[in-house]
Amino acid sequence: MKTENPNLKFYLDKKVEQLIVPEDYKLEEGAKERHRLFSLLLMSITKYYWNSNKNGKDGKYPFNPVNYGKFENNDYYGHNIASLAVDAYGEVIDFEFNHNNIFSSTTEHAEARMVKRVFSLTQINDSWKVSLEKNENENENEKNKHTFEDVVLYTTLESCSQCAGVMALARVKEIVYLQTDPGMYLIGNILRNLTRTIENVPNTGGLISPMPITGLELDLTYFEQLNTAYKIFQQKVEKTPFFEPNNPQNKKDFSPSITSFLCTDLAYQIYKDASNEFEHLTEESLKFVDYKPKDKNGIEIMNAKTNKSVLAEVKDFYQYAIKKGKRGTPHK
Repeated sequence: MKTENPNLKFYLDKKVEQLIVPEDYKLEEGAKERHRLFSLLLMSITKYYWNSNKNGKDGKYPFNPVNYGKFENNDYYGHNIASLAVDAYGEVIDFEFNHNNIFSSTTEHAEARMVKRVFSLTQINDSWKVSLEKNENENENEKNKHTFEDVVLYTTLESCSQCAGVMALARVKEIVYLQTDPGMYLIGNILRNLTRTIENVPNTGGLISPMPITGLELDLTYFEQLNTAYKIFQQKVEKTPFFEPNNPQNKKDFSPSITSFLCTDLAYQIYKDASNEFEHLTEESLKFVDYKPKDKNGIEIMNAKTNKSVLAEVKDFYQYAIKKGKRGTPHK
């Protein structure tokens, strides 16, 4: 097999497992704390808009003993999967939900919708702050091509191949995910390794996939809790259906899909705990109040928010998201 791609050549004669090994990427403790703040914000927004009626309201969900949630009696428009975009300075750009059901599509994933939304936000006035830095020396036709180079996307579930590709095209800097999706085969790691600059391998100058960062790397306890709970769900759903339709002629749903899991009480309780932690966050909760991120040269970004200011940012954005954020929510 011949290939002109130097990264692919690098891996061709190696074991497959090396292609999924994550890049050695050191995170400062202050950066971890910062990522946790945005992660808790995203989980809190997701919990607020929780809806478990994946198969409609005409039936029972044995994994949900209680009809909880503000929107449980509403129609179901998408999985409980959300994404959040944050710029280099620590300001939230916006958020989006998975909208597969509302569009009768399997491609309306939260990350892809978030990328498309931010590209549109660079050209319109919006009700929330948009502080994407533009280079005045760039040609007018080129100014939007590098929109995401300093942007971090957060997603509640590991990205699929579609979203990983979209994020690579958008030049997203990092993708932080809060639960593993075994069905996605670590595609984010694979694309990162096939596109990143490797030592002693010439850089082709092409697109670079975002650096995948797991909740485990952030010491976010909910990451392992969600992964463990999903394994429990997979075992239990073999005998207990996820959904029992009222019409006995219709089949019961024994699917072990991760999107079904994300409509169960098992998942909801973990999101509820995360939301409770978010609600009780104070300045005293922070260990690195004055931390600021660094640029690619290791220099502190002068106008970036400190972690103390980020705490105020996430608290403010949460109120916006639950009161006025109609674009990202499936329920308003």
